[in-house]
Amino acid sequence: MHRTKKRPIASVTIVSIFLIILFLPGFGLKIVSFVTGNPMDVTLNGYTDSVNVVSANTNTWFSGELQQYWSKNFEEKLKPRGLMVKTYNTINFLLFNESLRIIGKNRDIFELQYINAELVLTDADDFSIESNVREMSNFVQLLREVREKLNCLGKELLVYVAPSKAAIFPENIPDRYFLYSREHARSVDVFRQEIEKTDVPYLICSDLLEKLTYPPFYTTGIHWSRTYEQYASHVILERMAQITGNQYGNIEWEKVESSKKPFLRDSDVLDLANVFYRPDVTYYKYKTHWTEGEENVPIRLLLQGDSFSIGLMTDIQENNTEAEVHWISRNNTMQSMGEVINFKGDWAQLDLQHYLEKVDIVVVEIVEPLLKNYSFGFVQALSEVLENSDIPQL
Repeated sequence: MHRTKKRPIASVTIVSIFLIILFLPGFGLKIVSFVTGNPMDVTLNGYTDSVNVVSANTNTWFSGELQQYWSKNFEEKLKPRGLMVKTYNTINFLLFNESLRIIGKNRDIFELQYINAELVLTDADDFSIESNVREMSNFVQLLREVREKLNCLGKELLVYVAPSKAAIFPENIPDRYFLYSREHARSVDVFRQEIEKTDVPYLICSDLLEKLTYPPFYTTGIHWSRTYEQYASHVILERMAQITGNQYGNIEWEKVESSKKPFLRDSDVLDLANVFYRPDVTYYKYKTHWTEGEENVPIRLLLQGDSFSIGLMTDIQENNTEAEVHWISRNNTMQSMGEVINFKGDWAQLDLQHYLEKVDIVVVEIVEPLLKNYSFGFVQALSEVLENSDIPQL
């Protein structure tokens, strides 16, 4: 008996519909752009297309450089590439819950390192391991020593720990990650335990949560909300004044502004996903001004941290144009009064003594999941400079 092979009609149909949805808008706009001379494309956030010309010869062919150049050049000139990329990403995001970042419940976006630290998914995040506890204790002792050295020069140290979104909204982490979670100590808990044994001034910003009026994070980003950031900046400036004895002034808010459009980094990670989808979120930001005291002292600040420390720098510079802020991003770059220095992990390339002579307080910001990176070597470099340099008192 002759048997007819059945074709997977359903699968073919689904794939065909998917391809039509993905590419039909692109082909349509290709025709429109050809007729009108307008590319009719959309911009991809966080990406720039620049292709360096590669000469065609046997060396570039056998090394693969020429083929890569042809491929990149084709992608750059393919219009409307941006529309096709965003359409593809949107389908993945909405139908398959896939993105460059982890999409949790309620389409809440997370970084994996945040989840690792909160659920203690890796050995590096497990601070019940004796070696990790010892390293954290050594780091805190180094902070204590650095503070003592700074105090001898009439300067101060303040450390603040920025919040983890995964710690504040663990209920939105995808269920699959809880299968591997460990009930062990988190880095932030051990850090608190160790630093409380010292006199190093510190602030753990998750302790401010109960005093917040507006959302601490939005589903669309991994950085704290603008209002949380502004409130934390106010508290940090208060602490700076307390420990130095100086009257710096502070940011104060007049009212809150609300908008369906995000403020600063409120939707940064969603934007990088390059999707057409935009959730119905109301964003908030305080309108602020700077208060002056009777005997205000100019802010002279050396600030080191990651992207969370940008908020403090922004709040100071937006409200106090006289402030002097020297900002170090992890162990990569430094911004100092308009100058940008790239030192890419080599602290010896950065003249820390020069900047220490200019400031009266050093502030170190560490976001909770990155406590295990121990300031990317900044505190160690600071200790060595203070030990081996002759820095005059202000």
